[in-house]
Amino acid sequence: MSAPVAKLRGAPDVVALARRSVLTVRGVSSGGTGWVVLGNGLVMTSHEAVGYQSDVFLELDGGRRCGGRIVWVDVARDLALVLPSEALALPPLLPRPDLPRLGEPVLALGAVPGSAFRVTSAVVSAIDCRIGPLRCFELDARVGSGGGPVLDLDGRVIGVGGLDLPRGARRSARSSHGAEDDGRAHALAIPVAALARALAAVDIAVEQLEGRSPTYRCPACGEAFAIQNERCLACGRLLPHGWEMPDATLGGALAGAERLMRDLLEDLGAVATSVRVGPRTFRLSSPGADGAMSHLTLEIDADGTCIRGKIPLVRVPLANQEPFYRFLLTLNDQAVGSQRFSVEGDTVLLSFTEPTSLVRLGEGAARLQELVREGDRYRRALGEPFDVVVLG
Repeated sequence: MSAPVAKLRGAPDVVALARRSVLTVRGVSSGGTGWVVLGNGLVMTSHEAVGYQSDVFLELDGGRRCGGRIVWVDVARDLALVLPSEALALPPLLPRPDLPRLGEPVLALGAVPGSAFRVTSAVVSAIDCRIGPLRCFELDARVGSGGGPVLDLDGRVIGVGGLDLPRGARRSARSSHGAEDDGRAHALAIPVAALARALAAVDIAVEQLEGRSPTYRCPACGEAFAIQNERCLACGRLLPHGWEMPDATLGGALAGAERLMRDLLEDLGAVATSVRVGPRTFRLSSPGADGAMSHLTLEIDADGTCIRGKIPLVRVPLANQEPFYRFLLTLNDQAVGSQRFSVEGDTVLLSFTEPTSLVRLGEGAARLQELVREGDRYRRALGEPFDVVVLG
């Protein structure tokens, strides 16, 4: 069973020291936990958090923000290394060279975008687990954030948090200590000792890293792949950024809309397969007026005649909601074309629909960039008079 953090020997001190080196990573369509892994300032995070983009944002515990560039990835292990655009002056977390011990208490740290700093206490419940060729160890609690450090009670990193296993799924992870499924949620972590060779290769001067770009390798066969491809050309496996396409995309208006979307995204500087989050859905980001990332979701409708978009603006305020909603109605009355303000859950969205014919005329990229700028303006208009959480 997991133990409360306060009851673990020295845990509060360990967390206080480690927290300085743990930060938030914001990618195109998601984000995750990062932490300083080497003395040259490189930040370890999950590959899922950064996707297939070359640049991300880093947010430190005190609110400081800077850019970062991806210099190394391991698709199979879901790991990535980020080179900050400026010196962070944060101490690296020290790795422990030996493997975790069965029954050892640990602390998993997380700093997910939009969430508070999180500490999960757990116990190593199995070692030498395998998912395919990957060796992992198992924790008896959900981690909730891939890429975060797993510490021993002396504050040394023994693993990198990875896959959360849902209840009833433990049998899929083969272990040399094959405990019966106890019905609780568990998580897998990668021993940091298994990454020693890879980390040694990038433990070099920052100047030598600045021109480096990552190589993506198929998690099935290990061959390098181009992110423009949906499948590995060597073994045929659907790549992690790919998506099984419905038969309807092979012809007709939907296939034409798919090609137009690829051209549109290319004009915006994105590769379609790297920002695809569904068969007809894409999510990308661009820097807003204040330097924050503005997120945009695009979806091709079922018959391929329109492209629908959504830009998250703010959270609905907890108090004084009536004047807030009245203001939204006023904005909707003043909106032009297909632009509308809507609320999904607790999020206010700027939504719009554009015909694919607009993309054919070559005006799609300029129109979308203008909509993103309008989203920035509306975000400020809603954020200034109301006590709301502004989404970037």
